[in-house]
Amino acid sequence: MLDTFSIPKASGSLVRLLVCCTSLCVMPPLASADAAKPQALEHVAQGGSPPASTEQVSAGSQPDIPPCVPGGASMRAFEDLIRGYEGAELTSLRGLVDPRMPGSGAVFDAALREKQLTLDRTLRVSSVSSQCATRSAMVSFRWEKRLVSVYDRRTRVAAGTAQVLLVREEADGAPWRLAGVAGASPFVVSTALPTGPRPAPRAAAPQGPVNPSGPNNPPPGVGPTLPPGPTGAPANPGP
Repeated sequence: MLDTFSIPKASGSLVRLLVCCTSLCVMPPLASADAAKPQALEHVAQGGSPPASTEQVSAGSQPDIPPCVPGGASMRAFEDLIRGYEGAELTSLRGLVDPRMPGSGAVFDAALREKQLTLDRTLRVSSVSSQCATRSAMVSFRWEKRLVSVYDRRTRVAAGTAQVLLVREEADGAPWRLAGVAGASPFVVSTALPTGPRPAPRAAAPQGPVNPSGPNNPPPGVGPTLPPGPTGAPANPGP
């Protein structure tokens, strides 16, 4: 048999009804979240601010793009590096090449020298793949150069496969920079490109004997010149 009783009301507290038996004590459930919604709406209607929500996302927020995917930070730096070398844009290149890389100055020299030797040049990349860590990225690719020589206006084509290492500093927003090149580097002056004008053709050698006439090689029909005789006879007596 269940017995029902109530706890005397305490000052400032609500009366709670407990239903108890020998093995069960049931307490009325607390108010649910839905029951609190009318109170929140009434609070807003009276001029209060709505309660904060952890699910709200600002309208302009964008998820971070991984650095290795197209449009990511490291891949944008790689594309800028290719375009900067192609156009010999030294100001841009200095911001894209780590000054601590061995031979970093040779990249600038090659870009400028190749521009001086060409009327037009293009650098295209294909088969691009990449692997990324937090502060480093390895990009593998095929490249092809088309170079129009300033000396003979002929087009030369050079191609190869390379891998570049890009790194960035630990600070937030630090740029990605070239730190190493392996394989056939595109950042050198192409050996297929002439570095000077063609030498003028040599004049053809004259036909005939090297020394057509002389004391020991007289013209045809003339005997060699003999020294004077002991008695003063002519050197070449007649027949």
